[in-house]
Amino acid sequence: MVDYVSLMLVMDLGIILFMLIALIDSWNEKEDRAVTISGISLLFHITLGPALVMYPWIQQAGIIYFGAIAVFGILLLIPGGTNERTLQGTMGNAVSEVKKVDERDMVFARNQLRPDSKEYHEYYNAHPELEEMDKKIRDKGNLFTWMTGGLDKAPMNLAMIHSGFVMPSFLGEYAVGDPIEGTPKPDVTMTEATEVVKNFTKHLGACAVGVCEVNPNWVYSKRGEIHGDNWEDWGTDIPDVPKYAVVFAVEMNYEHVMAAPHTPTEVEVGYRYAQGAFISTVVSQWFKNMGYKGVAQHTRNYDVMLPPLAVDAGLGEVGRQGYMITPGEGPRTRVFAILTDMPLVTDKPISIGVEEYCLYCVKCATTCPSKSIPIGDMTVYNGVKRWKVDGSTCFHYWNVVGTGCAICMAVCGFSRPNTPLHQIVKWFIKRKNPIALRLFPHMDDLFYGKKWKPRKVSSWLKYN
Repeated sequence: MVDYVSLMLVMDLGIILFMLIALIDSWNEKEDRAVTISGISLLFHITLGPALVMYPWIQQAGIIYFGAIAVFGILLLIPGGTNERTLQGTMGNAVSEVKKVDERDMVFARNQLRPDSKEYHEYYNAHPELEEMDKKIRDKGNLFTWMTGGLDKAPMNLAMIHSGFVMPSFLGEYAVGDPIEGTPKPDVTMTEATEVVKNFTKHLGACAVGVCEVNPNWVYSKRGEIHGDNWEDWGTDIPDVPKYAVVFAVEMNYEHVMAAPHTPTEVEVGYRYAQGAFISTVVSQWFKNMGYKGVAQHTRNYDVMLPPLAVDAGLGEVGRQGYMITPGEGPRTRVFAILTDMPLVTDKPISIGVEEYCLYCVKCATTCPSKSIPIGDMTVYNGVKRWKVDGSTCFHYWNVVGTGCAICMAVCGFSRPNTPLHQIVKWFIKRKNPIALRLFPHMDDLFYGKKWKPRKVSSWLKYN
């Protein structure tokens, strides 16, 4: 005869251990709501154990309760189907011809245009439909200023932001590493070279590194973002790029991201852009010193579109909000690359359930203050089926608050710290279990709240 009481006690102990992990993780994340819910559930199951032993009527209810949990757990273990399109990389969602993007069309490049300049008139004569919105953005002043009614009156934080964002400009002249003729090349195999460059890049601070061949579709057709004041480069053709891309991500601090849209988040963004510029520049010069070309891809020094390359290099998938989502850090990263002609072993695209999860989770879209993120299904844009974020309205909001935003990054379930609890959740999502894909967005709302509320962070990053 089955000892139902003992079986229920074992299951209850397992739930207690799980909720204890949830409580610890929530406490470390400083998520009060999650701590409260985890704590209540933990106390309930601690009390339930003795009650099952002492009261027969509770045993009958317990059989139904734990039986339902057991059935639900079994259903959660059923894997979903394989997404073959995702495993094909960026071209897996291509449905028609993909045209190269002119970097001048990017909102950041347009914002650099100086009114009454030759470049300004040339661009808006060709694109009059964009001038009104871009003028609204400019009228709000530059980002990160407390002089135009920005969200935070935090001059020390704003100074930190500026100090981070200027670093890529200092390193810009070293972005291209052209080898000196006659430089001896190391006698190594492609496998050995790949292992070294990945570990070297991680040693410098990257949290994830992958390699891919550069798809010409993701090379800009014309240069739009200007390094320094070199306006003679504006509108010039992007030169032929090296064959391989070493794509890497740097992790953003979770606590600082959770202050979005306040200045601590943008302090973190500025620092990571500086870090990425440093890493990519060092690696590009490393390639140069070995007799190969290296071209760092960082702020103001882009020849290619990085999110598609990151997908092709196996770093993750692109989510609804347009961010690269990695298995460990989710969208809480910044992506950079080094282009090189050194022969390397390429990685394969991965499928971690991002597309499937985003179909059911619209949290980034519903919390976006500028409504720049689409709520519905993917649409075809430039020949590729994807979610298209409205860069103009997004950037306009950045200027309205004067601090950037990143709310969509903060609310994303994939942004949670890579702790045991969240690893379990990501495991179910990766398996594309249909119940998990529908359930976990609601669980995230339950534990973290449906509406966004910025968190306070380190005392030295105070904001009003």
